[in-house]
Amino acid sequence: MANSPPIHRLHSDILWRFFSLNADMELGDEDSKPAMFTLRTISQVCPLWRGIAMNSPSLWGRVINIDVVFKRRATSLTKWGNEILRRSGDSDLYIRATIDVGIKEDVVESLLRQNRHRIRSLDLEFQERPISGEKLQGIFGVPAVALENFRIHCDGYEKESKFVLFQNNAPSLRRVSTTNFMVDLKKLLGVSNLRYIQSSSPIPTVELLSSLFLAPFPFLECVVCDDFGARPKDAEEAVLPSPHPISLPCLRRIELVVTYEVNNTLTMLTHITPNERCALNLSVEEYFVDNSTFAILREVLPKYLRCAAQMSPATDLCLIMHQNRFMFCQYRGRSFSFHMQLPDGLHDRAISTFPSCFAHTTFRFDSIEELVLRVEGDDVDFLLANESMEKLVLGLVSVKFLETDSETLVYLNRFLLKTGIVPFPSLRTVKSPLEDADQLIQDFRDARAAAGVAAPYIDVQDIKGFRLYRIGSQTRGTRTHPRV
Repeated sequence: MANSPPIHRLHSDILWRFFSLNADMELGDEDSKPAMFTLRTISQVCPLWRGIAMNSPSLWGRVINIDVVFKRRATSLTKWGNEILRRSGDSDLYIRATIDVGIKEDVVESLLRQNRHRIRSLDLEFQERPISGEKLQGIFGVPAVALENFRIHCDGYEKESKFVLFQNNAPSLRRVSTTNFMVDLKKLLGVSNLRYIQSSSPIPTVELLSSLFLAPFPFLECVVCDDFGARPKDAEEAVLPSPHPISLPCLRRIELVVTYEVNNTLTMLTHITPNERCALNLSVEEYFVDNSTFAILREVLPKYLRCAAQMSPATDLCLIMHQNRFMFCQYRGRSFSFHMQLPDGLHDRAISTFPSCFAHTTFRFDSIEELVLRVEGDDVDFLLANESMEKLVLGLVSVKFLETDSETLVYLNRFLLKTGIVPFPSLRTVKSPLEDADQLIQDFRDARAAAGVAAPYIDVQDIKGFRLYRIGSQTRGTRTHPRV
């Protein structure tokens, strides 16, 4: 052993830990390198490693990938698949399967029915076939006492289940992730241990969010919902709970796409007290946006911007007020994102609402170094007259890289003439599709140079983003907020 590699001299407990990290189907390369194969290779390296692996049923229970061990012709598991199940003993099972034919669904249903008391993680994907009602009842309509992780993905929309999921008996459930599968969280009120809820299904966002007001979720960390524009039930059928203040101290991420019942959804967000570092990603479609929507937004946006201010300062920002939409997001920090479609365009009410929300927070605009900024030419006069928008632009003192367009450069030139202050005094490079706009580019650079600020490089691009040419800079003296 003295001349053996260092890894062979590690304590068996440490080796077991290494093995368990590799026996994980949640790793990104499970489709190409199944954890089952990795564990099998580990068990054949040497007598020591084999002994550790063979005496660890929990490792084998974590690698039940039906796709790898299903024998299509025999409509059953392979001998190797049955051997892995034998090696798992009585340990918890982590099961993953892609179901594309009926015979495979039969095998999965039988396996789950026989071992339902042991299943800790269940990851199913139904491809090009509907879920049969009877089989669905057999798989999901029974108690799942040990289940912690439940993920189901369906190719097509499924009708809402008529039975109570897991018979309302899944006390250990931590993660629920559904795609095109109807799950009513109100039928899982006993699942107060939930950490993660993700729904990409025709379940209205307002209904999913309302479930959080019906039972305590003290450990909830993340809520993600995209309802694909699903309409809520008729008012007579759907009764939403009255919003009341609730505390979700562990909630660190809310990601919602809202189409209908926008005001009710926003009102619920005002009543939720999340973790002080909660990241909000909110997208509001154009339907049912009215004047009261903007009043509620004046509460919602500053509240979650204050959460974003508690995180590490962001260095990138996208701010778009263009073509009937308002977008404010960060690509890297992901601490805050807001996108709203406006059926009546970016009218005066909207312009007076959005910038003011950001002006009255401690969000660190002065740390932004990369900025995407686009405004509509018809809205320039509104924007120039808005004091909150002026404060927002003047707060972006560290921007070095700007991606924009010709209409926005017109706004920035007029901003300088109106205020006498050069926006983005640290700017060094502008990226923009400004071909055949030589005079506009020259005006932009000359105005900055005349104010004593270094004129930036401008990369002119075509519509596909390929750089056509670069206009160089002329360096002059610089100072913070130089006046004309």
